[in-house]
Amino acid sequence: MLDTIIGDAHLIRDAAIYFYLAGELLSLVENAGRLGIPIPPAISKAVEVLRGRSGGVSNDRS
Repeated sequence: MLDTIIGDAHLIRDAAIYFYLAGELLSLVENAGRLGIPIPPAISKAVEVLRGRSGGVSNDRS
């Protein structure tokens, strides 16, 4: 309904999809790193940047 008011039939839906997709991808990368799977430095840096922007606290158990 809100999409119709805004005038873009897919804006809210697409934003929600990207939000959840990004969260799941971030979780997959973090868990892969904990399992010892090698993560490219560029992806590791991106995860650190995203974690810092979200204000998240690192809960490393190592």
